[in-house]
Formats: sequence, structure tokens, C-alpha cells
Amino acid sequence: MEVPNRIGRYRIASVLGAGSFATVYLGRDEALDVPVAVKVLGQNWAFDPDVRRRFIQEAQLLRRVDGTRVVRVHDIGQDDEGRPFFVMDYAERGTVEDRLIALANAGQRLGVDDVVRLCRQLAAGVREVHQLGVVHRDLKPANIMIGAFGEVQVVDWGMGKLIDVASPEPGSATAPEGGCAAGRTTPSDSAIRSRSERQPSLVGSIMGTPPYMPPEQAMGRVDRMDERSDVFALGAILCEILTGQPPYVGPPELLLAMAAKADLGAAMDRLSQCAADADIVALTRRCLARDMEDRPRTAALVAGAVRDHLERVEQRAHDALVRSAALQRTRNLGFLVAGVVAAGLAASVWFWRTAEQASMQESQARVAAERAAERASAAEQRALAAQAEESKSRLQAERNYASFRRLSQVVRLETARTRQREFKPAWPERAAAMQRWLDTEVADLRRALPDLERTLRQLEKKAEPQTAAERAADRREHPLAAELARLEAHAAALRRAAAIRAGQAQSAPHPLDPTTLARSAEQLAQLALPLVVEDRTVFGREGEGLALARAALARAPASGPARILAQRATLFALLANGLDKQAVAFSKEAENLIAARHDPAAVLADVTKRLERIRPEVDKRFRWRFADDADGFLHGTLQRAYADIEVFLRTEVRSVEQKLAWANRVHDLSITLHRDRWVRAREALRAADDVRASSLYRAVPVDLEPQVGLVPIGMNPKTRLWEFYHLRSAWDPGTDPAGIRIPEHGADGSIAVGKDTGIVFVLVPGGTFTMGAQNSDPSAPNFDPGVGDLSETPHSVALSPFFLARHEMTQAQWARLWVGDEQHRYPSAYRAGQRMRTQGGGFLQFTFANPVEQVSWVMCTEALAHWGLSLPTEAQWEYGCRGGSASPFPFPFARFAEFANVADATVRANLVDWACESWSDGHLLHAPAGSFRANGFGLHDVVGNVFEWCRDPHGNYGTERAGDGLRPAGPGTDRVFRGGSCNFPARDARSARRGSNLPTFRSPFQGLRAARQLAG
Repeated sequence: MEVPNRIGRYRIASVLGAGSFATVYLGRDEALDVPVAVKVLGQNWAFDPDVRRRFIQEAQLLRRVDGTRVVRVHDIGQDDEGRPFFVMDYAERGTVEDRLIALANAGQRLGVDDVVRLCRQLAAGVREVHQLGVVHRDLKPANIMIGAFGEVQVVDWGMGKLIDVASPEPGSATAPEGGCAAGRTTPSDSAIRSRSERQPSLVGSIMGTPPYMPPEQAMGRVDRMDERSDVFALGAILCEILTGQPPYVGPPELLLAMAAKADLGAAMDRLSQCAADADIVALTRRCLARDMEDRPRTAALVAGAVRDHLERVEQRAHDALVRSAALQRTRNLGFLVAGVVAAGLAASVWFWRTAEQASMQESQARVAAERAAERASAAEQRALAAQAEESKSRLQAERNYASFRRLSQVVRLETARTRQREFKPAWPERAAAMQRWLDTEVADLRRALPDLERTLRQLEKKAEPQTAAERAADRREHPLAAELARLEAHAAALRRAAAIRAGQAQSAPHPLDPTTLARSAEQLAQLALPLVVEDRTVFGREGEGLALARAALARAPASGPARILAQRATLFALLANGLDKQAVAFSKEAENLIAARHDPAAVLADVTKRLERIRPEVDKRFRWRFADDADGFLHGTLQRAYADIEVFLRTEVRSVEQKLAWANRVHDLSITLHRDRWVRAREALRAADDVRASSLYRAVPVDLEPQVGLVPIGMNPKTRLWEFYHLRSAWDPGTDPAGIRIPEHGADGSIAVGKDTGIVFVLVPGGTFTMGAQNSDPSAPNFDPGVGDLSETPHSVALSPFFLARHEMTQAQWARLWVGDEQHRYPSAYRAGQRMRTQGGGFLQFTFANPVEQVSWVMCTEALAHWGLSLPTEAQWEYGCRGGSASPFPFPFARFAEFANVADATVRANLVDWACESWSDGHLLHAPAGSFRANGFGLHDVVGNVFEWCRDPHGNYGTERAGDGLRPAGPGTDRVFRGGSCNFPARDARSARRGSNLPTFRSPFQGLRAARQLAG
């Protein structure tokens, strides 16, 4: 196999591994001077869109995980041939498969202690990714790297699958021209896999490696696969470690059938005969259960079972030490007594002989007495030495036990993290559990920190002196070294652009090689964009990005998508290089981008501040060398535990404390103080007489119970539907929530939306409606001539009453509800406080009432779940959007400008590249919530403004369940969005129009509308 000299900025040394779809090379990052692993998609698959998407998704999945047991990705790009690649951390290590093969060749197996340690680390690694909503689907010994000290990392995530759980935001994606690609189709489930020499992974509808495959996977039921599928694979790996063979053994062509039938009889027999502890064997059997319901639900439970086993072993070892010490004391006392008795007898004999021969043996008696005294003294010295040895052994045992207890903080932290994810939503019934968690598990971790720090300082006094070479390597390989290098490159790029902008420097030309110049305009633009967009992660290559963009523009046709893409790349490249005047002359959109971007001086100040904070950390000694490997292992483990606990207390614990404060008061604030409102609401909804409440509530009667966290506002006088106020979205922590003001309806049903306004929910009546659209029969329901090939087939869906927000979530509401990292509290590209210059010479001002955008589906589900909210299902969204209509739009098309904000003449006057309507609604980009008229249910902006995420996975119609209309998960990972946006024309804002994208996708035109199920 030919090995390239370079891939991007990485010098290639050799091939680490190759499969059918991708090759992994050993390389070196010359900027950081560290070894890396570079995974490159094979030439035969480089331009297959599905395979490329899967390959990039693997990198995204790996990037999401903030843990030590999953290899981290820190760069992604394209090589000179247009093949995507991503770059991972590299360290010398083999796989569990390599270890097992080596032991088998030597006629050996892993020791019991090694088995338990490996099992705990592996389960903990899988637990980390399960908590982010990802299942691996191809766990096997070949995909588990193992280091010199037994530490493990899970690799090869090309077959990873997102499941329907809340998770932290993994990153962002750059929006395509004109917004997101509405109506993307669901990709195939093919995957890029590495290969084990013993058992390669299958590719296709049935994926995975048969000897480790759960029955549901072998039968092709990928829709059923969840965390328990990986738990089965953990059991299969344990089975091989314990018995020397995986669960299924036989000819390769029969293995898949064996897995489908769960033919585990032989494996269970082998487990019965192995020498492992009974509880580890029992755990393996539970993991290998045929029925998913009989397996441990998560890898966290497997890790917990191993932890319990270790604690029992620890207790048995401690008890044995105590018994051994007691026995030794008894023996020492016996020796002492025997010596004294023997001395006494000897003395008696000599005294008797002296009585017989007093004159002859007087001197001999004296000598014998002296010798007896010496023996007695020697016996006493031996007793004292034994006592000292016993004290020393006891002290060492206590030290070992203390070290073990300190190491247990790692497990305690994992347990605490797992449990705190159960505290959703933050309602009164969870308050006691949150308080117990804070008083016990968190308090234990707080108390452990001083002891961990003292232990680290004591161990560091025993460390070997650090050489100059080690000091340089320490700085180079520090966990923050890559971030430091990135910030330094960022600061240098900002200073260079500022100097060019001020006329103090000139942009240097960047020559391109002939191979690169031979590419198409679209390929050149795609290479340029990651180097020049404002939210890029690669810095220092802005000049190269400008050269690529200009080459793309030179090769692009006079019009069409390639021309638009090249223009966008050129515009971003000019701005990134500080050539603002050229950018304004090139496109009138440049002034808006300049006004909307982060102030370069403020960004440089922020980057400089972060550099000042990180540099001292990187300069600290990070790696320590000890004469005793045990000291080195203990120090490294405690060092990581200390840092992890500090971050945990600062972030996750703080969010739980905030949720507890709310849970303790929310019942009184929403129910006790407003009992009269709830009584009136219940009576009105029971009547449903079009006087106190709409008769639409008669279709599915509502016997309303008070809803925790909501307060009835009253009936909307225009729609006759009841509306409710969500208190938590109106509360700023640090203020007294009793001061939250409940809004009132205007005579026209309006409610003003400002910075302090919380979510207003409409109680949408239940009923059966026709979802979808058709363009074949004008007399049939939901006729829509704009229907495309987007699986919009009309069909009936029965829905129960539910709450749906009047407005898209505002930037202020998002900031109050977000409990994650501060970076995403204000995620919008067009943030409150920013201004954009318009062609008329005025300015567009963004406010906290503007919709939040640039939020992924993952971010939305995580933020909402903490407070008992969710995204609407696709059926709930369309039902709410239509508002009782069956036409293509929920209002007369002739009055579009009154109801919806889409790309129109206002946009055309400022941004010439977008497809626009002929009318003008006065808004260049997204408008503040409530700026347009409401639909028949009193909902604003269901059409236009920003796209809105839905809860469902993308899939075909017809599988929606009654009640909430949720569609079951399919083989794909995409999530649905609806409603059009301000950067698309009207055709993309039809009531039935569907779109989808990856759940990690983010865009300046992608937002959300909250929903909540009716309780009681």
C-alpha cells in the first residue's frame, strides 16, 4: 500500500490499519510536534455522499465524548484528493484482541484482577457515550485499545447510532447557503468499519461482528437497538476473556444464524467451568440474556456491578489483614512465654546442682545464670522486633487501604454523575432525592478534595527530578497544549487581520499547487470555507482560504449554485483576512456581516485573556515520573479524579442546586397561590360552550388538573382557546420568583413579548386531523400543488390535547432555561444587542425577544427536559400550524406578508443572492416573537422566521401513535424540522413541508417552539 508523505499539515510515517472503506495512518502534527492517528476515507468511497456523511458522523460522535476512555478527535479536513479525514490522539497501545491472542499463544489467560479492572474501565467507557445518546453497535476486542497500565479506550465509531435521549451539545455545523437543506432524505445505514483479522464487521442492513452480536442486531432489528445491545457485546467480550472464546464459535457462514437464534448453550457451559468469581460469571450471564429486558439496562449498571464486586474484594482483603495481624500477635506472645519458661527451668536445674556441688560449681552456676539472662533479653528483643514489624505491616495495610479509598473517588464521581441525570424535570417529587444527593454523594466528594490534594503533594515529593527534555515533552503533551496552540494561532490571525484592516500590513499571496487548482469550483469553495468562516476552528490558514476562494470564483460558471458558493467563500475569505473594504466592494452583504460579527478587538481581548489563563496551566508539571510504578499509577489516577471533581462541582452540581431551589417552590408559585384561576379554568373547559372556552374542546373532553409550573392566563378572547404561563422560563435565578408577573390578554387576544416574558402556552384541543398533503385531487383533503417528493402522503392522526407555545422560543427564555455550559447560553448568530446596517442607511436591531437560533436538536431536548418540556412531535406541530385549516398555508396566500416572515423584497434589496418573494414585510432577517399575525389557534410564526425542530426521527408517515403522534425511531439518525424561515421563499413554508438534518446540526435559521404534555 502506498503511503502518502503528507495529509493536510500532518506528516505521515506508516499505516496503522486498513479496512474496506478507510485507512488509519501514523502521522505527526508538525505544529504541535506530537504523534497523531489520521483516518482517511478510501478513494473508492471518497465522493459517495452517504459514506462521506457516515465518515464525518463518526468524527462528530467521537468529538462529543468528553472522557478518557474514548479516543478524541481534534481536527477534520480534506486531503489534496478531496477525501475527508479526521485526526485522533495517538499513543502506543495494542488492542484487547492482541492481548488475548498473545496470552493464548503462551497458553495463558488474563488474571482475575486484570479481568475485573478491564471490565470496569470498559463498562465506564461505554457508559460515557451512552449518556450522550450514542450506541456503538460493534463492540469487540479489536475495537478496544489497552495501554501499559490497563487503561482502555473504545475506538471505531463508524457504526455508532444516536438514540432518543437527551445529551450535551457536541458541536456545530456551518449552515449551507440560504439556510439549512430542507427536505434531506434519510441516509442509508451503511457504515465505514475497520477490520479484525479474526472476524471482520459486516456492512449492510445487518451490521456488526457476529460472534459478539445481540439477537436483535443479527435479525436486522436495528430499530430496537439501544444501550442494551452494547451491554450484550460487553458480556460477549467478558465471555471471551473468561473462557478463551466468544459466545458463538463455528464456521463463519453459520455465526450470523447462531447469533439470530441466541444459541448460547455452549457459551454458558464454558462459563460454568471457568475459574472466575461467581458474581463476575453471573454478571456475564445477565449481559448475554437473549431478551433485552433481562439484561442490565445500561453500561452504568454493569460498571456498578463491577464496583460492588471490587468493594467486596476490598472488604475480604481488609478482614484477612486483621485476622493475620491477630494471629501473629498470639504467636509472638507464645514465643516469649516459652523463652521465659525455658530460662526458669534451666536456672532451676543449675540451682539444684549447686545444692549438690556448691563448692565445685558456684562459678558455673553464675555463668549459666548470665547466659539465661542473655537468652531472656534476646527473647524480649525478638518480641519487640515482632511488635515493630506488626506495627509496620499494620501501617502499610492502612496506607494501602487509604490509597484504595482515595481511588474509589473515581467510582463515586461516576455514580454521582449518573444519578444527577435522573433529576429531570425539576418538580417537587424530585426535591428530596436532589437534597439527599447533595447531602451525601456530593458532600463526600467535597470532603475528599483536600485529602486528594494533600496526597498528590506528598506523592510529588517522591517524584524523580524532571529533565529538560521531559519538561519540553510535558508542555507539548499537556491536555491543554492543543487548545493553547489553537488560541495562539487565533490571536496571531486576529492581529494579522487587524494590521491589514488598518493599512499597516498587506495580505501575502498564497500559491496553490497544480493538483489543487485542477479541482472544480465547488470543491475549491468547499476547501476554502472551513478556513475562513467566522466560527472556524482552524486558524493561520486564512491566506490559503482566500487563494482557494478566488480560484473557485475564477472557475465558477456565471450563475448557479457553484457560483453562489464561490461568492460566499470569497466574501468570508476577504473578511477573515482583514480586507473589509474589498469585501464591501465585492458584495453589499459584507456590511451586514461586518455589523453582525463579533467585534475583532473584543475577540482578541477575550482570546488573550484565555491565553493568559491557560499558559500557566500548561507550564505546570503535568506528567510525573516515580521510582515506584505504584506511586505513578496512584498519582495519575488521583490527578485526573481531582480535576474531574472540581469541574463537576462547578458545573453539574451548581445546576442541580438551582433546580432544587425551583423544585422547592414551584408548587406554591404555580398552584397554591392560584387555586381560583385553576378552578375557573377547569369549569370553563368542562363547559366548552364558546363563551367560557372554545367548543373545540368537546372533541376530546378536558378534565383539567392543576399543572405544576403553569399558571392559567385565561381564555384568548379571539380564538376562545385557553392559554397558560410557564413560570420557570420567566424566572431569572438570583431574583425572587414570587415577583413574576402573570401577563394578561389584550382585547384582540395579544400578549406583548419582551425580555422578561416567559413562554405562553396554548392548550391545543385534541382531535383527529389529516396530516400531509397531495397534489393529485383538488377536491380531496389537503390539496397542495406545491407538494414534492417528500413523503407527505395524507393520512389521519388522532391527538390528545396538549400545550404548544404561542411563540418561537426567544433568546431570553433560552438563556433562563439553559443549564449547560455558559458557551451555549447565548448561542444565536444574530444575538440580542447586535445591529446590522440596511441598504436604506438604517440599522436592524436584534433584541432578547428575537427567536433563539443556531441550536441543535440535541441542545433543545436537553434544555427542555430539565423543566418538564419537550419539542412537539411532527404531528402536533402540523396540527398546531394548520390551526384548523386544510389549505397549503394556515392563512390566505394573498395576505402572506401579514402572517409570515420569509425571504422577500426587503431581503432582495440587501442580500441579492437569495431566492425571494415580490412583497415586502419589512424584516431583513428573523423578527421579534409576535411581530406577525397569529393563525387560527393563536400561534405566531409557525410559518417563516426560523425553522423549528420536532421531536420525531425522520421517517415515513403512517406509524404515528395515537395520543401525541410520536413516530418510532428508524434506522437513520436525522431529526425533523418544520415551518420555513426568513431566508427561504414561501414554497418552503407550507404547512405540510418537511425537512430533516442531523441532530447536531446548527444554523442561524434553526430554532424551536416548546411543547408540553397535559398531565392528569
